Formats: sequence, structure tokens, C-alpha cells
Amino acid sequence: MEELMATDILLNEIILPDLKINNATIEDSVSELMKPAKSNDTRDVLDGDKGIQIVIAEDEIREHHPEALSSRISLELKDVPLVEAIRYTTGLTGLKFTIEPNIVTIQPKQSPEGTLFTRHYFLAVPLRDTKAQEFLEAGGVEFQGDAIALYIQK
Repeated sequence: MEELMATDILLNEIILPDLKINNATIEDSVSELMKPAKSNDTRDVLDGDKGIQIVIAEDEIREHHPEALSSRISLELKDVPLVEAIRYTTGLTGLKFTIEPNIVTIQPKQSPEGTLFTRHYFLAVPLRDTKAQEFLEAGGVEFQGDAIALYIQK
């Protein structure tokens, strides 16, 4: 949790004095963001540790929003925190970003939010005509958002 907070703070503390992105893909845009992010990181750390790692989830994007990889954007910003520059960049391409400890991931908007949990419930009797989710809901298990239940007979 502390690393996540530190990443969020760093994204707000790195100020990009003059950012110009002209007719660039998301990959080129991220490269353009990382250069000034590194040079404007004022922390007292080794040069190799300056800036922030920004990763593009290309496989996910290719599956859910492939046109975002080839779309081109232009952007000109002055004196903005790095997090806002990332927000504008992803917004113009129809993508989103998530902040994780020491890394920012750019991904499709369809990607799940937060942590994905898997729970296993062992049933005393096999299900026949009832669907797994209906059976579990009848027993008091709550499903939120896009959560689903699958029954795998062994």
C-alpha cells in the first residue's frame, strides 16, 4: 500500500514543463512522456531509478480496442503533473490507466478495476439443472459487478 501511495505521489510531483506530442501512436506518446518524466524527477535517487515505468498492455488492447494502437494523437501541455499528461493521452486514445506500485499500466477501458479474486466453493452434491451462480446466490453468496460463477464437475 505504501508503494502504491508513493507512486501516486510521484505521478503528481513530477511536473512536465512543456510537453508536445504530434501525430503519435500510444507507444510513441508513452516514450515522449517518459523522457521528461525522468529528467523532471527531483528525487535524490540514482538516474536509473528516476521517472516512472509506464507499460502498455498491448495484448489486452489488441483484443478489446485494437484501433487504439494505431490511432494518432496530438497534444500540447505546459506545467502539468505527469499523471494529468497520462490521463489526457489515454483519454484521447480511448484507453485508461491504472496506478500500481512503481508502475503505470495503460489498458483498455474494459479491463477489470481493482483486484481480481477467485474463490472456490466445494459442493456436497453435484448440481444438476441449477446454474452455479443461481445456486450460490440462493445460499447467500453475493455477486458484485461483472462477477460470475462457474460449475466445474470433477
